[in-house]
Amino acid sequence: MAIRDSFWTKYLHNLDYYETSSMQRLIDWAGAEEDKFYLSDDSRLLAAKALSWLLTSTNIKLRDSATKSLANLLKNSIKTITALIDSFKDVNDPYVLERILAASYGAVLNSVTLDDLDKLSENIVATIFEAKEVYPNVLVRDYARNIIEYALYKKVYQMDNVDIIRPPYRSDFPTTFPTNEEIDAYKYDYNAADFKDYYWGQNTILSSMVTEYGRGICSYGDFGRYTFQSALSGWCDFDPNDLSNYACKLIFEKYGYDVEKHGQFDRYASEGDRSRNKKERIGKKYQWIALYEVLARIADNHQVVEGGSLWSESKNYVWFQGPWELFVRKIDPTTPSYSKEIIRQKSFWNNENPYNDWDSTINDWLKREANLPDPLELISVLSADDKKYLLLDGFFTWDEPLPLGEDEYGYAKKTPLVSY
Repeated sequence: MAIRDSFWTKYLHNLDYYETSSMQRLIDWAGAEEDKFYLSDDSRLLAAKALSWLLTSTNIKLRDSATKSLANLLKNSIKTITALIDSFKDVNDPYVLERILAASYGAVLNSVTLDDLDKLSENIVATIFEAKEVYPNVLVRDYARNIIEYALYKKVYQMDNVDIIRPPYRSDFPTTFPTNEEIDAYKYDYNAADFKDYYWGQNTILSSMVTEYGRGICSYGDFGRYTFQSALSGWCDFDPNDLSNYACKLIFEKYGYDVEKHGQFDRYASEGDRSRNKKERIGKKYQWIALYEVLARIADNHQVVEGGSLWSESKNYVWFQGPWELFVRKIDPTTPSYSKEIIRQKSFWNNENPYNDWDSTINDWLKREANLPDPLELISVLSADDKKYLLLDGFFTWDEPLPLGEDEYGYAKKTPLVSY
């Protein structure tokens, strides 16, 4: 995973800015509502595999849209889902398997025909739930379980031991945890003469993972306190700092975060995106994966305090049932697939001043002045009750309709724009 992220995930990072990229075209095509009945099983599987490799991405918009499009592509093709899971079951990136199963769940719930759902369920039971250690990721388990639960609900699949797909599952959980000194040894000294700018990527993971009192008062990281510690607060018999240190060890020793491979990218991955939080570091990806693994392992081995008794003297301990209890799901794969359509709010006035001068070539169209919209008509507006208004601030744009037979991505469309 760490090697793949060092080149492939980096490459994917800014693809949503380029609507003509081959991958964006694939997302748009797969997410379109049109029935893809014309696809052979092999072609559908190949397209699904291509979409699945986009799921490594730390670009949230790209990853979410690829997930939705994959769900749409797999709808009414459950046999393809089984083949896809078989192809990716050994890929060592939980981000990929999580979203493949999420898309599969969305596809199953939106399928009219449930042919082969029994075989898919049987495959998931064997791959995930009958393994010596059930895949240690709380979201992977959740989507896998829900596919089978739906098959049971629809009575297309039967199980002798349904408890095998329901928590708690089989996994190990440590009895001792790394110390602060062990984890802090990963930190680079900002004041050292040999400190390199990209070392910031590794230090950011460490500071971000600090829980509320993990390194004293007011030294916590936002992720450590408000995301990681919050999700694990029901296991109040454990020190959240110990769990955070355990997660950091997973990030560096199991997942293989390497500042030489990922540090330079992480230094600038979120640049210009802090307010939207749509693009994340590779280190942040590993933080999410660590959270989902720690949740899975602790839930398998220790009961959680029921929410209503968390602050009472007599606590009620129960087994954790699923990630919906902690609000850690990040996408609903059952909703309609990704759409590029821009929804514009209609103005309250009735003189919309339609523009329809699209017949000339682009060069002639750019030089002509006679076809420009009349500013006086744009600022003089009439409400539905025939009251006259003067528009003091406005922005108008018209998009040329796509001519019949032209490719959406290859045709240079004309777009006049007026603002004041």
